[in-house]
Amino acid sequence: MKVEEIRFRKLRRRDRKALLEFAKKLTTEAKAHWGLLESAEDITRFIMRERNGKKSSEKIIGLIGKEIVCYGKVRKYDYGINSYGYLEGIITRTDLQNKGIGTALMLHLEKITEDKGCPYAKLEVFKENTHALQFYQNLGYKKRGQCFGSWYMRKALNPKKEIKMRMFKKIKYILSNLRKEISLYLYPDTIFVSPTDSKEPEPPTPE
Repeated sequence: MKVEEIRFRKLRRRDRKALLEFAKKLTTEAKAHWGLLESAEDITRFIMRERNGKKSSEKIIGLIGKEIVCYGKVRKYDYGINSYGYLEGIITRTDLQNKGIGTALMLHLEKITEDKGCPYAKLEVFKENTHALQFYQNLGYKKRGQCFGSWYMRKALNPKKEIKMRMFKKIKYILSNLRKEISLYLYPDTIFVSPTDSKEPEPPTPE
């Protein structure tokens, strides 16, 4: 199987059988990627239970011939200029790892994220999964925080939008402080609490 032969598309209901065969070829370590899910049937039901969103989320499979070789999901979190694509459930068939399939999948998911108007992509990886951590770092993802044994990672997909986003946050912070100073000047005897600069919403914990 060659990476050049892979084609990506949205997961469909009729893909259940092929998805089950894909799940059966995952090792125990790979299945741990799905938390407490142990059987191939559990993994298949977990992936198939949520429908593909027309705009907010897309489940993507990679096929070589009629066989599913990888899977990933991208969900858009729309917060205006702070919008981002959250990549999750990324996995490649165990016997086909280290052949460039995972990289091809990530590039495809990033393209979808960018097409949705998101300036950057986020994902989450378990700290003990050092192989995946190194894989994402090689693709340009950087650690942005940690929670419950996982690293939050982020990658800028559109540098120009990223710069605009940072400028917007800086201006918002300046205006917030200016409002406080004006209020203290006009009403010196009044306790005024300025609104804190809004933080980026953190991605949800893995499903």
